[in-house]
Amino acid sequence: MITWRPSPHPSTRRYTRSPSPKASIGSPVRTTTLSGMNLAADLVDWTDVDLAQYSLGSSIGMFPHQTFHQAKSVFWTDNPVGDALWKVLHSLAEAGVLDYRQEPDYQFRWSRPGPDILRIGATTS
Repeated sequence: MITWRPSPHPSTRRYTRSPSPKASIGSPVRTTTLSGMNLAADLVDWTDVDLAQYSLGSSIGMFPHQTFHQAKSVFWTDNPVGDALWKVLHSLAEAGVLDYRQEPDYQFRWSRPGPDILRIGATTS
């Protein structure tokens, strides 16, 4: 297992990999291949930030012919596309659509069933 730690470069949000015994503690972490077609389905379990970025990007057509390994430099380097995906994931977490945690890794998961999202802001009788 791996854990993510902040990059030593303060100007970037990217993360470097390091072995960690804490990575096996807590909820199960998604390590399987993502569909890239349905963000809610892809993030049903805690998912590392780079895989969450790939799923988000794939779901909006950014990586139509690229596997995660072919696209990973987008998430592991400082660049506008990776930064935008990072910001969207955090915006969705702030809105309550996603859950976010920093331990044992930087991870996201879907926090609501899909149909409930449509009821945000709706009044009940």
